[in-house]
Formats: sequence, C-alpha cells, structure tokens
Amino acid sequence: MVWVAGEGLVTDEDLIRLAHQVSSDPLFGPQMRLLCDWSEVTQSKVTQVGIAYEVANSRFSVTSRRAYVVRGGPETQVVAYLTAYSSPAEALNIRTFNRKADAVAWLNEGIGESQRLP
Repeated sequence: MVWVAGEGLVTDEDLIRLAHQVSSDPLFGPQMRLLCDWSEVTQSKVTQVGIAYEVANSRFSVTSRRAYVVRGGPETQVVAYLTAYSSPAEALNIRTFNRKADAVAWLNEGIGESQRLP
C-alpha cells in the first residue's frame, strides 16, 4: 500500500515529487494500491502538464486500485483529469471518495486479512 496525504496547496511539483518518490522506492511494487487522502487540500495549482507527467510516469499496474479521498473542492478536478488521462482499463481502478473509511473498504476488497488496512 502506498499512502499519501496532502493538505493546503497542491502543485505540479507535488505530483512530480510523488512520482519520483514512488518510482525510486525499492519496496514499491506495481501491484500496490494507493490511498491518497486529499481531504485537507484547500487549493490546487495542478495543471494538465503536471497531470500528464504523473500519468506518464506512474509505475502502478493498470489493475492496481487507487483511491482518492476528497472534499469536493479543487482536488476533485485533479482526480477527474488523472482518470481522463489514464487508459480505459486503468481508469476503472481510480475512484474518488468523500470518506476515508469508504476508500479503505474499497481498497481492502479482495485482500487477505493480514494485508488489510485498518
């Protein structure tokens, strides 16, 4: 599981830094699932260039589930663009949630008990 939390302002640089951190982590595996909690994001300066970079450099498998927890603010549009720039198969595994508990429940589907998120 990759768990990311964002708060305040989110920028292209944040997405690019995240892509580099994930891709360079020796413990990362493409099958891992992502929980991105953006419920505390208040402003977005993410552009289509940053989103295209994130999608092009993502090492997640197309079947890897990625959940984004949002409040319905500017971060919602970022996730919509991430989904739109992804392949159709990949887009099926990217979802937004308003509650972290719902996102965790979806990410835990099909996972063995010992690997489930609390």
